[in-house]
Amino acid sequence: MRFIKDLSIVKKLILMMITSSILTLILVIATVVYFNIETIKNRAIQHLSILSEVIAERSTAAIIFLDEIQAEKNLKALRHAKYVELACLYNAETTIVGQYTNPAAHQKKLLTCPKDIKNDLSRGRYTQNHLILTQSIILDESIIGYLYIATTDAFILEEFYQGIYQYLFIIILVILFNLFIANYFQRFISRPIRELSLTAIKIADNNDFSLRAKKTNNDELGDLVDAFNQMLQQTEKYEKVLLIQKDQLKSNQEHLETIVKERTHNLQLLNNELRDSLKQVQNMQGQLIEAEKMASLGGLVAGIAHEINTPIGICLTAASFLKEQNDSLQMLYQQDEMTQDDFEAFLKTANDSSDIILKNIQRAAEIIQNFKKISVDQSVEDKRCFNVKEYFFEIIQSLHPKLKRYNHTINIISDDDIYINSYPGSLYQIFSNLILNSVIHGFEKTNNGKIIVIITCEKNQMNIQYKDNGLGMSPNILNKVFEPFVTTKRNKGGTGLGAHIIYNIVSQQLQGKITCNSVVNEGVDFNINIPVIFCQKRGVDHG
Repeated sequence: MRFIKDLSIVKKLILMMITSSILTLILVIATVVYFNIETIKNRAIQHLSILSEVIAERSTAAIIFLDEIQAEKNLKALRHAKYVELACLYNAETTIVGQYTNPAAHQKKLLTCPKDIKNDLSRGRYTQNHLILTQSIILDESIIGYLYIATTDAFILEEFYQGIYQYLFIIILVILFNLFIANYFQRFISRPIRELSLTAIKIADNNDFSLRAKKTNNDELGDLVDAFNQMLQQTEKYEKVLLIQKDQLKSNQEHLETIVKERTHNLQLLNNELRDSLKQVQNMQGQLIEAEKMASLGGLVAGIAHEINTPIGICLTAASFLKEQNDSLQMLYQQDEMTQDDFEAFLKTANDSSDIILKNIQRAAEIIQNFKKISVDQSVEDKRCFNVKEYFFEIIQSLHPKLKRYNHTINIISDDDIYINSYPGSLYQIFSNLILNSVIHGFEKTNNGKIIVIITCEKNQMNIQYKDNGLGMSPNILNKVFEPFVTTKRNKGGTGLGAHIIYNIVSQQLQGKITCNSVVNEGVDFNINIPVIFCQKRGVDHG
């Protein structure tokens, strides 16, 4: 139906009028044809009844005397009725007395006289291709025989075709007449619409809203033209207002551009000042971070010095006592007063003192060795291969001077054979800050805190979960825990850089991620995930 949509209004009007007229005419003709066919059938039955009555009256004597020659002679009178194909004459006992077959039907399938004659066909009956009629032959009010006639229904088609030709001629005349009428009356509808369309096209091409459409009718199309002209008048008015506003807008725009340029220049100057200030802040922040790291290292040195002082003092005391015993024995020996008991007592004292000195010297050497590894890891950011679990224990041991005054427990849950090639100093900085934060902030009101560190590996990722059961953090602190200078101990020496340093080390140096979850009075839970390169135990560098 798209071709109908693309037609012009003139053609659509003509097509509508012709189509409606043809459909109406076809419906009327179909009704007339139907009734004409019924009339033709009834007329054929009536004609055949009259013909059968005439033949029946002539055949009375032939039936009474069973004269077959006379019977067939009477039936041959039907040869003038070209549509009769078969005629049969019966006596009262339905014995065939004579029959007639149309010579023109020899080339067709011949009909035969039926053996059983019923008198219910006196009004005629149409079969598939024939009209059949039975006429009773009566003499003195008694039936003496029957006449059976069968005709073809071709006469119906002949009369039907004759009517069709007439109807087709009428349809053609009606179409031509409607075409003329439609073409004449469509102008009253299409012409105003066409003129309105041309006016709209001119307005669209020239952008001239002063044009007006010409009104030719006082009907609905005239109302449409009036509405269109009124719309043009309002549009012309609005266009003038828009032109004035456009000029004013252009003037305001130029003024605004001048103001924007001035403010952009001022903002650029301010931005430069802010950039310089930001660089200064970043430099100060870097210096504070380095100062925090050096302060951590200084605290480590102070703690190590305190730890070494005890075994060195014990060694000094044991050596001094051994020196006194050695001088006393030497004096006895020079005076030749040394006994075997004195010598054995000296040997026991020397053995005990040697054990004390050796154990404390080994303890001091172990502390110094751990300090050496930790201090080197903090001062030199080099990658090396190390055992993760063992290094965590070394971190805890280096923090012993600050932890020994408390009863806090630290549990490391990890496989024993995890070796990675990474930055041990960074891990020390991370977990020493976490542990000290737990001690200072989380365990502020308890002396029996618990810290659990769970280390797991999957593919090329190492996940470290750090948890304590301390005071936890409020949502306000938790939301900005990794921002610089965020602390709850600012008046007690806290800098607020610990968590920020941890975040920078994890995200920048180790290329990992860190998150924190906490609920007040339920402790903290840090999750650190970093990519790592695993290495073999043979390549471990122990410093």
